[in-house]
Amino acid sequence: MLKYSGVLLGTCAMLIAMVLLIRAKLDARVPFEGNGILADFGAFSYPRYRVAFEPLPLSSENQTTLRVQGLPSDRMTFGLELVRGGSGGLPQSDLEKLTSAAAEIRVKIETETAQILAEVNAPIGKWEIARSTTGELLWHTALRDLSFNQGIGYKITLKLHKAPASLQLLVRPILEGGGNELP
Repeated sequence: MLKYSGVLLGTCAMLIAMVLLIRAKLDARVPFEGNGILADFGAFSYPRYRVAFEPLPLSSENQTTLRVQGLPSDRMTFGLELVRGGSGGLPQSDLEKLTSAAAEIRVKIETETAQILAEVNAPIGKWEIARSTTGELLWHTALRDLSFNQGIGYKITLKLHKAPASLQLLVRPILEGGGNELP
């Protein structure tokens, strides 16, 4: 009986030590900094993390650079939420006009030391559109399942290329991922 009590006590002590180590690792995260707002919806949510940036107009006349540091190490996907049309119309009508004009969206995600994590320069027609009751999101396969290092700063550069000067696309850049996708 005493022999089994020692084994049980040792097992409990090991489990408590593992829980404390995991908690210490989670608490040691680098704090998030950057242009966006990081939301953590909890370990049993999917996606768990979402970084939402301010809406911005993509046009041929400007290039936007966003900066972030302290991103979760979970795999994340970059996308562009469509916001009310940049030309005053609905997002879908602006998107159709830009698609017929053969406009391209350029996105480059790189470290502050210029190591490229992901890059895409593709016509709008080659981007996927995810539709839901809350809106529409443009995403590209080259910007999926990206792994970030928490201790490194990143630059995200966006530009609309080959678009008529009169057209722009109003988008909210988004990074999201992590969590548990349950059936």
